[in-house]
Amino acid sequence: MLYVHGYRPENALAHYRAIMALKEIEEENWEQYSVYLNACRMRRNTLEYDCVDSISKDDAEELITFTRKFYAEVKNYLVKHFLSLL
Repeated sequence: MLYVHGYRPENALAHYRAIMALKEIEEENWEQYSVYLNACRMRRNTLEYDCVDSISKDDAEELITFTRKFYAEVKNYLVKHFLSLL
């Protein structure tokens, strides 16, 4: 989303910055998406360094479901606002 608005996050903290930038999109659910993705990012960071195998199957399925919905929302947003770039 940053790229179509003319921005590119620096390598350091790129995921964090991209997730936080979602809050700035003035569409209905984008701030909620940012909050959810940031929570997932923080949990992944904690698990990567502190514990292994603590993600449940339900957690994984929830994230997969979210990702499919988010992908569709991003695609719709791009078609609506940036069709010429597709």
